Amino acid sequence: MNEIVAVDSIQRNARWQHQLLEDLRDLSRMNAGTFPIRFVKLVLSDIIRDAVDAVSPGAQAKRLQVQLDLHSLTGDVWGDEVRLLQVVSNVLANAVKFTAEDGLIVVRLQQVGARAEIHVIDNGKGISPEFLPYIFDRFRQEDPRNGGLELGLSIVKHIVELHGGTVAASSAGPGQGAAFTIQLPVVASVSAT
Repeated sequence: MNEIVAVDSIQRNARWQHQLLEDLRDLSRMNAGTFPIRFVKLVLSDIIRDAVDAVSPGAQAKRLQVQLDLHSLTGDVWGDEVRLLQVVSNVLANAVKFTAEDGLIVVRLQQVGARAEIHVIDNGKGISPEFLPYIFDRFRQEDPRNGGLELGLSIVKHIVELHGGTVAASSAGPGQGAAFTIQLPVVASVSAT
């Protein structure tokens, strides 16, 4: 049994180190202005489902319920599939990390005017009002015991802005959960004549 625990710990640490290196590489590219983005027409609901699949082992380990509420869009979203998957996966991974066992995460896609909105809402730890304005800052963490360099949300913000969108966080405070809203422009569909 101890061998299984040791292997799990080694795998978890290896994933954490890999993610840390990827975040540092992305940060370096952002600072150099060489962050790669390749725009194609996307189906956001597919990206959201892939992101949920990516975080599902962690969610299952904590017995979290993840609810999807995906509405169709009337237009197209243009963006980098890999980078937008990185955005949604990162926000979802934070929700998994900061939601207690048996908690709930809701992921919603809807269109509001000319914007696609992705909402990730959890009933987890929440964010203090004092820290909320700094949630997307590099190297800032509300609780240093959480570990990591806290680069993920600053990278999320950068990617979303490169797509002409916005990202915002809200929380009623500690113990009240958190909500992240990602807005991306929707381009009217062009029909063939």
